[in-house]
Amino acid sequence: MSAHAPKVYLHPVVERFWHWVHAACICGLAITGIGIHWPTTFKLIGGLDTAVTLHNIIAWITIGDFALWVLLNLALKRFHHYIPNRSDVGHKLVKQVLFYAMDNFLGKENPSHPTPENKFNPMQKFSYVVVMGVFMPLVIFTGILYLYPIAFEGVINALGGLTVIAIVHFVLAGILTAFMVVHVYLCTLGPTVTEDFMHMISGYGSAPHEEHAEH
Repeated sequence: MSAHAPKVYLHPVVERFWHWVHAACICGLAITGIGIHWPTTFKLIGGLDTAVTLHNIIAWITIGDFALWVLLNLALKRFHHYIPNRSDVGHKLVKQVLFYAMDNFLGKENPSHPTPENKFNPMQKFSYVVVMGVFMPLVIFTGILYLYPIAFEGVINALGGLTVIAIVHFVLAGILTAFMVVHVYLCTLGPTVTEDFMHMISGYGSAPHEEHAEH
């Protein structure tokens, strides 16, 4: 794609702010979480107590950031960007998976092109539904239970005890961390290695080719 390709505005300032705060929070939670679970192998400055304190602080920032994401999309009526529609199911999803798995390495063009009305491809939409619609609420829920075991003793016991809550929280956190790693990798598969990252910095992305404009 030409360096002088026309640009379209995809991501408002508040959305970009949320994105980078969320990314920083996930990184911070992953690092401090590792320091909590393996304090002798991965020693953080300040030790275990510092790791726990930082983890809890970042967790509350994450909760606020997640609430901002929900309120932002409700207020601006932008949730449709994240919800798959009928056209995203079937061959479009298969083509997108094939692009990431094989076609990209063969030099073929991405079958999906972001527009202000439809920013994400089918694979991204399904990922957002699962990650932001299921895993994030669950990791927040289990984290709050784990943080306040006495206040939520009845709920914890009904769900199988604190050990079960801890295991579920740990597994969900691992999934979210793995998703972020995959997300960063897939972002490098744009027209250039850095272009997709620049979308979330400037807010602007390359306009689709003329033959894709009607889609």
